Amino acid sequence: MACFIIEHVSLVKKKEREDDVIQSARRWLEFILGANASGEEYPDKIERRKPEVDRAFFIKNKKYALEHTCLEAFPNELNSDGLWNGDFGSRINELADEMNSSLSLPYDLELTFPNKIGVNKKNLSRFLTDVKEWIFSQSALLGESFPVNIAMKRFRIANYNVKLRLVRYRPLGENTKGRLRCIRIAKSDETYDRRTIVEKAFLSKVKKFTTHKDKGARTVLVLEWRYRIPTPCSPIIYAHKILQESYRQLIDMVILVGIDDKEWSIKYTEVGLKISNKELMSNWWLYNWQDDRIRKYIN
Repeated sequence: MACFIIEHVSLVKKKEREDDVIQSARRWLEFILGANASGEEYPDKIERRKPEVDRAFFIKNKKYALEHTCLEAFPNELNSDGLWNGDFGSRINELADEMNSSLSLPYDLELTFPNKIGVNKKNLSRFLTDVKEWIFSQSALLGESFPVNIAMKRFRIANYNVKLRLVRYRPLGENTKGRLRCIRIAKSDETYDRRTIVEKAFLSKVKKFTTHKDKGARTVLVLEWRYRIPTPCSPIIYAHKILQESYRQLIDMVILVGIDDKEWSIKYTEVGLKISNKELMSNWWLYNWQDDRIRKYIN
């Protein structure tokens, strides 16, 4: 297993990843439409006096205008406290390395920590030992789907209560060896916060599509979702509702790209698409960013 600690990234790395996410959306459009893109443009790099989209190109003589933005897993995620990136994050990584030799499972596990955690160096070792024992005891008991794929426990550390959540997933990629992820999430009303975050993404980007929409282009909002969150509801469900209810005049399609360590997941919705939440969740593709390849996900 490997443990993925979400860290702050430099502007250069963020820009490189943004380009990769837009590339994955382009490859998906080519895959779906059965034709290669041509005439690629970078309007945002040229036009600095007014809002512009990140990328534009033609497929089958139709122009597509794409704008990218990131979705945070919880409000203010990217500015969260530095403790995670210091002693705590490194010790979690060590814990995963230790478990790698003793816990072998054919599915993924995701361990969720609170964004703010009252654990200091003095009691950290005991806390991590308790967490390791809990993971061992629960990993074989978790079911395959919500809600039996989730286990929760509250740990008492000095004067603090730390609530952890362990979730079982089927691996996305071709490699069936399971792995452990460790992520942070704020204590919140998740349904309200997730919808609010997705709405904020629409609102912040919609003005960039006006000119392209007026000229007949097909406008596409590309949402980057940094990792899979252990709840039954995906951002694509919120995006679908928000698009149909409020933004159908300016945005034609939303492509959700879920960032993973090896293969990324791609889901979509478009104006007028009549589809159930279950179909939205199961209708997806995989993008291998290492070899720039798209394939349909078969459940």
